[in-house]
Amino acid sequence: MDLTQASTNILRAMACFLQSLLPYIPLILWPAFGFMAIDVARAKGCKDIKLHLILGPFGYLNALAMPDLKTQMYLRAISEKQSLEAELQSILSSPQKTSNPVNAR
Repeated sequence: MDLTQASTNILRAMACFLQSLLPYIPLILWPAFGFMAIDVARAKGCKDIKLHLILGPFGYLNALAMPDLKTQMYLRAISEKQSLEAELQSILSSPQKTSNPVNAR
């Protein structure tokens, strides 16, 4: 048996093995996508994460499309703090008006 013929036989055997695994690839990938979807949903602050596990790759796409709730709350807190600080600065820097009573007549 020649070396090239032996390597050809090995490649054919590997191809047959991989071809026999082909129907089982969705069974392997579905839970993997489901667990990735759970991680993404948990990182974005979603509470309904069991649904993402069941939906598999569709749940993963759904989790990727969700708004990032944690970042939104963080940015809202920063903007509120900055607006309050700006309002306080404007109040402190504006000149104080003295009220002089003037007769209406």
